[in-house]
Amino acid sequence: MKRYCSLLFAMIALVVQANAQSLSPSVIASGGGFSANGTAMLSFTTGELTMVETFSAGSSILTQGFQQPEDFSTGITVVTAQGPGISAFPNPATEAINLQSDFNEAGRLRLLLTDALGRIVLQGDELEIPGGTSRITQDVSRVASGVYFVHAVFQTHSGKATASIQKITIQH
Repeated sequence: MKRYCSLLFAMIALVVQANAQSLSPSVIASGGGFSANGTAMLSFTTGELTMVETFSAGSSILTQGFQQPEDFSTGITVVTAQGPGISAFPNPATEAINLQSDFNEAGRLRLLLTDALGRIVLQGDELEIPGGTSRITQDVSRVASGVYFVHAVFQTHSGKATASIQKITIQH
């Protein structure tokens, strides 16, 4: 009986093809494509998880996602305005916001005060501003206490425009 079982097992083993695990990259995504020519290959996916983490142990590397050979970190670069512009103060404001502009040319200034949802809370008049340093005062006594954004758009008579957005707190 033992002999027949061993013979049966050997016959089944010869007939059945064994496959090992595959390490080729694969992905489940809503779309994508692949293209290759003599010098380059391009593959892409859409709808894929973009925050990945890479783990390694010895010579093995496991990367979440697809085509992620190494862990890339992304960030936001803070850009500080240089040259002429507009500054709003005091912060926090109580009754009024002072806006100081410093432009080389004369032009028109338009002010908006928006809340965190982007709704316009206060719309200032369009003002004619001379070249150089100017100070404008905007009354905010009727605006509820909270955090707002001051949007200032300055356009010179020659058509050049400068936009500034500053976060400001109003406390009564």
